[in-house]
Amino acid sequence: MKAFKKNQEATLIGNWDGQGTMFYRDVVVYSCGKKQMVLTCAITGEELGRNFKPEVGKVEEASYYWNGCFPRMTEEDAIATCLEAAEIYLAKETADRTRRLNQDSSEHSVKFWTKEIAKLHEPRAHKRVADTHWNERR
Repeated sequence: MKAFKKNQEATLIGNWDGQGTMFYRDVVVYSCGKKQMVLTCAITGEELGRNFKPEVGKVEEASYYWNGCFPRMTEEDAIATCLEAAEIYLAKETADRTRRLNQDSSEHSVKFWTKEIAKLHEPRAHKRVADTHWNERR
């Protein structure tokens, strides 16, 4: 059984900046097959992509390139899910960056990874709206 059906309303959650902010956006499932799903913006109908996994998102998989599609959520639930995903992502990313910092003690490496760790911030949620482009950062 498919996780989503054609024209089903859903919420897309994903990594916004790679530093602890996750976004949420209302979408509509344009089509859903066994291997991929096509999503469109709930407001404009603009296609957002054709290669989404046709399954309900798993917050514990949050990573830099992660996008999770969930049945339509209220704004409060979407924010809570974003914050949960951001906490998981930050824990993984902090551990990874710290491991890399400890692997190489050269001055350049220490300086670089110290800055990378400092870029991470507290978990945040950001609402994507229809007037922003998919690849645009505001």
